[in-house]
Formats: sequence, structure tokens, C-alpha cells
Amino acid sequence: MLRSAIDALNAGRTNAAAELLEKVLATEPCNLKANYALQLACLRAGRYQEVPQLALRLEAVYRSFQFPSKLAVVSASYQNAVVADAAEGNTKLAVAHGRKVAKP
Repeated sequence: MLRSAIDALNAGRTNAAAELLEKVLATEPCNLKANYALQLACLRAGRYQEVPQLALRLEAVYRSFQFPSKLAVVSASYQNAVVADAAEGNTKLAVAHGRKVAKP
């Protein structure tokens, strides 16, 4: 299902991709690729309000792993939130999320 979701995302079928990714995450909430790809799908679909919430969820899931390699993913996740905030014209949130990019 994850492969189908990624294929849909790459083909520009963002709504289909988001639906499949949400199904993947319902059964496997710690799936790194699905978490991050859902953010990308939401960005592409203009569902900007969801992206910061997804970044918080990704951070909550991966904080418990305490591996330095996960910090890069959390940082990239917050970069997506910055893009979403900027697209909505919310500079205060963009700056706040930008700080988390530098120091997740």
C-alpha cells in the first residue's frame, strides 16, 4: 500500500496518495516514509493547515527513539511546516517552526 501511495504521489494524484498514506499510518503509525510522504501530499494538495500538525506527530513518534539520525527527519518535517505556514501567510508560525528546523 505504501508503494502505491508513493506511486500516486509521484504521478500527481495527491488526494489518492494522502488517502493511502493515512491508511498505512492507521495500521503502522511509526512508518517514517508514510509520515513524511503524507506531509508532502498535504503540501501539494494545498492542505497547509495539516502539515504543522503532522510535523508535531512525527516529532512525538520519533522523539522516543532517541537516535541522532531521526533528528534530520524531524528537522525536514518542520521545514515542510515552514513552507505550509509561509504559503498561508503566517509568518509568526513560520519563524517558530523555522527554529525547530535548526534545533529539533
